[in-house]
Formats: sequence, structure tokens, C-alpha cells
Amino acid sequence: MRPRRSAALETFLETCAQNARMFRHNGLNCGQSRLNGSPKSPPTNTFSTPLRAQAARKLVDNYLHLHYIYRGNQVANSQDDRRLKEAELLCRKRGLRLTVQRRAVLQAVLQRTDHPTAEQIFDALHRRLPGLSLPTIYRVLDKLVSVGVVRHLYHTGMPVRFDSTMQRHHHYTCTQCGKVVDLHSPELNNLSLPEELPERFQIEQYSVQFFGLCGACRPKRKAR
Repeated sequence: MRPRRSAALETFLETCAQNARMFRHNGLNCGQSRLNGSPKSPPTNTFSTPLRAQAARKLVDNYLHLHYIYRGNQVANSQDDRRLKEAELLCRKRGLRLTVQRRAVLQAVLQRTDHPTAEQIFDALHRRLPGLSLPTIYRVLDKLVSVGVVRHLYHTGMPVRFDSTMQRHHHYTCTQCGKVVDLHSPELNNLSLPEELPERFQIEQYSVQFFGLCGACRPKRKAR
């Protein structure tokens, strides 16, 4: 079992992160005062040229990425840890290199059971990874789907969701709030399928989706 980090180490890491964010915030406009001010005005900071300011931004972004890897490398429990390692191994076997951003997105999906949308993943990660954009999230998720560690969930009239449980299972979907809940049922896994299908169609896999109201939305419907 991995030893727990001390409270002092946790405090140190958090302080480093706060300092880096402050440094990045204060250094974003480095060099602008020299460019916008008069030639006689002294520089207001040490980053007196745009190139130095750009280098400072890059340095701090890299630090925040490394800090996120260190902090995010510890998942909630041993089961999540095992799933993450298995998913990483599968990605490597299928030729997908796990960059910082790809690994962060993969871990975020694995840690959630609410079948998140790309927007929800972005909301969870963008503060810790400032260089991460929503289009990048979509591209990373599509890559993860292509190698078989994540799959799409399509529901008419609802945003695409992503599911990290690749074993056959089924879903309840609330038509009011959009909540999606996993359903594991051996009976549904062994449904009798038609022997003859139109257009020479061949079924490779299937899942059953039930639509209705969740426990939180049912009282709201009755109150109307």
C-alpha cells in the first residue's frame, strides 16, 4: 500500500501551487509596462521583454502541469488506482501516448460515475490545467473512445456523455434532469435476439436504455 503523505507535505504542495498561480497571474503582462510606457520610465518588474514574459508563462504552466501530475496521481482508492493503471496500459498497447492533458482527462472520467459530458470534464480540470481548452477535451475524449477505454453515450435531445465502464451494462436515464445511472443485469445481458435481421444486419453488441423520472424529479412532476 502506498504510504500516505504527511500534512506538512500537503501544505507545502498547496503553497507551491498558490505561489505558482500568483506568479503566473502577476507575470502575464510582464514587459507590457516597458512597451507601453515612455523610454525613460523604469521597468516595473524583472520580465522587461516580451520574450522573457513568454518564457515565464511557459515555465509556470509547466510547473502547474507537473504539480497536477503529482497531486492527481493519487486516486481516490485502490480500485480507481487499478482501473487507471489498466486503462493506461491499454492506451500504450494501442499506440496512444498519454500526455499530461490526456492522462488528466482519462483520470477525470474514471473517477466519475455520473457519465460526464465534455463540458463537465472541462469544468473539473481547467483551473488545475490552465492550458486545457474545451475543444482539446473533445479531441482527447474521442482519442480515448477510439482506443476503447471510454465510450460514448448518446441520448436524443441530450448532450453526449462519456462512460468509462466498458463491460456490458445498461442505463436508466431521467428525461427531466438528464441523470444517467448504470444498470447491471444478467437477464438483460442474455436477451434472445432475432435470428433473422433485415438488410443482412449483424448485431455485434447492444445495451438497453430505460427512460423515465429519477427519484428527485418524480415529486416535481406530481406537484405540477
